[in-house]
Amino acid sequence: MLGDRENARVQIFDADGSFRAEWTDVGHPYGLFIGPAQHIYLADAEASRILEIDPNGKILGEFGTAGRGPGQFAGAHALAVTANRKLFVAEVFNWRVEKFVPIDLHP
Repeated sequence: MLGDRENARVQIFDADGSFRAEWTDVGHPYGLFIGPAQHIYLADAEASRILEIDPNGKILGEFGTAGRGPGQFAGAHALAVTANRKLFVAEVFNWRVEKFVPIDLHP
């Protein structure tokens, strides 16, 4: 997987390096992370948002707005997701790492 933020696309390659797919509707990928269930997490610094994408390129959810408050982003560039889906987002212009914990909507 290759994030091409300047051309607003994600390119997918197999283990041998052969091209498999291209997603052009997911924004500008500044950071990519493959997390639990093989979902892809994408930091889109230009739109100040984080996306969760399934292995087929379908956007499952997104959040974030521009700003300096909690849950807002200014230059989200890198991210990581733990096995229990805690999300860490590193931002360039806010000089911080934010931690997000998933909410169980079906207790």
